[in-house]
Amino acid sequence: MKEKSLISVLFIALCSVQCDPWLLGPDETQVTIESNLATPALKNDGLQVSSPAEQGVDPEILERTVRYITDNNPSHIHSVLIVRHNKLLLESYFDGWNDKRRHDLRSATKSFTSCLVGIAIDQKIIPGTNTPVYSYFNGPESFANPDDRKTRMTIRNFLEMRTGLDCNDEVSASPGNEEKMYEERDWSKFILDLPAAGEPGTRFSYCTGSPVVLGNIVARASGRSVPDFADTFLFSPLGITDYQWESIPNGDTDTGGHLHLYPRDMAKFGMLYLNNGKWNGAQIVSQEWVHESTLPRLSPYGNKGEGYAWLWWTVEGMHGDKKLNYYYANGNGGQLIFVIPDLDAVIVFTGGNFNARSSTVKGIMGLLLSAFGE
Repeated sequence: MKEKSLISVLFIALCSVQCDPWLLGPDETQVTIESNLATPALKNDGLQVSSPAEQGVDPEILERTVRYITDNNPSHIHSVLIVRHNKLLLESYFDGWNDKRRHDLRSATKSFTSCLVGIAIDQKIIPGTNTPVYSYFNGPESFANPDDRKTRMTIRNFLEMRTGLDCNDEVSASPGNEEKMYEERDWSKFILDLPAAGEPGTRFSYCTGSPVVLGNIVARASGRSVPDFADTFLFSPLGITDYQWESIPNGDTDTGGHLHLYPRDMAKFGMLYLNNGKWNGAQIVSQEWVHESTLPRLSPYGNKGEGYAWLWWTVEGMHGDKKLNYYYANGNGGQLIFVIPDLDAVIVFTGGNFNARSSTVKGIMGLLLSAFGE
């Protein structure tokens, strides 16, 4: 999606008590190729490490990929991490980035919001995905543009970006475009005030306000702030301790974007889904939610094999002569968490290719997948 407006950028910078390193630009310390190709460091963060060959991944292809990114990086890839069979086997950094710097996940944050909704439903804090959205906001009569269609909006509609509201981040003139939302104090009210443009559940329209409202629902239903809820039920169980959410002007949490994490912690989130919601034997989010929230449910742009689930993107492709289905969190600039159950793998990218129409990441991804054996 588009960059935030200048006012929003200034707001974020002024409201942050401590600047995240991403605001400061690349570090001058370049990670060497030798370090990028070495077995990742074993740290006290819950990740086990291994060499690629031990996990059936071709080290020569990985080396060729790392060297290509080092010498030719038009997509401004900042990191690539690969996990297979629950072992971290590649951890490479580029363009001055390293493992000591958090990344702004941009819209990849939305997949974390989906997980929080799932946890709240697992705990019966939220009854289910068919729950009316306005039931958490004193009813539709408290908002502008009353319309019977709006009363039928459910949590599922917001997970699928099929709210029926006149909100489209890909159309600058849309009343609900994210750039307009960023200028408001209360983003949830801004979205729920929008006029209806169609029946809920019928038409996909990418709207960052949808997961913003969902995060607000999690907070209202649980009686906790989003950071508190996420820390208690997701991040702490995963051993993720150093991260940052951004706040919006009224003090709510931006659950549509801009969660800041280290790439290794992004990999752990992917592994949680790869392992059907379990981490170290503990069920963090139900297997049912992992399955339901990552099923291809619609094809937003009519591209064969590309779909959308519940705040996750999906792919139906091939690996050799076999079908390969996987899903991923996707953030502007190249913040990507690919979960590939068919290969028992997670692949993470971070990057700085903001608002670019073309990218070499798809080619890099294809090359990496070719390294995986049976």
